Amino acid sequence: YNSVRPVRSLDDLKGLRLRVQQSEQMSDMIRALGAQPVEMPYGQVLTGLANRLIDGAENNWPSFVTTGHYKYAGYYILTQHTVSPEVLIMSR
Repeated sequence: YNSVRPVRSLDDLKGLRLRVQQSEQMSDMIRALGAQPVEMPYGQVLTGLANRLIDGAENNWPSFVTTGHYKYAGYYILTQHTVSPEVLIMSR
């Protein structure tokens, strides 16, 4: 997701500063897609978006909604470029 523009092709990622988790692999992936990776702890993403230190972030839908990132980043892109299982478990 980002605050700058809709992403319909890889060309639309060019120049976007996207937060990634602190990982060389994630930074390499975002760079290969054409954007500029910004390694930043998850807890600083909202501040980064609000202060325009980053244009967007690479997170899942639950993170986008529950943290309020949607207030600063109006464009959510569903790419499925990475897939992490999300499971909700509870007792009766």
